[in-house]
Amino acid sequence: MLRVNQTTTDQDLALALENENGTFLAQKGGNCFLVVSEEGHSIASLRSVGKPVETAPTATDQPWYITKISNSTEVLSDLSGSGSRRRERAEQR
Repeated sequence: MLRVNQTTTDQDLALALENENGTFLAQKGGNCFLVVSEEGHSIASLRSVGKPVETAPTATDQPWYITKISNSTEVLSDLSGSGSRRRERAEQR
């Protein structure tokens, strides 16, 4: 299990995040992604960050560079507007 700010590399993102839980920054081929990994789902959510992705990452010789940035799995939910906190705030209004 990775600790926050710990980095690893792997050819297969899903296998690298197997048995992990948290939010990760995954980079490959100049593209960056926020990835949420939860128990039972090595890639529960994947979202491009930074410049728009021109092509989907493919299986090339380049490995994925993966850094754990949080133990939380709610980071992407909060950013996308579909998180429970935003729903709670809307219900309170």
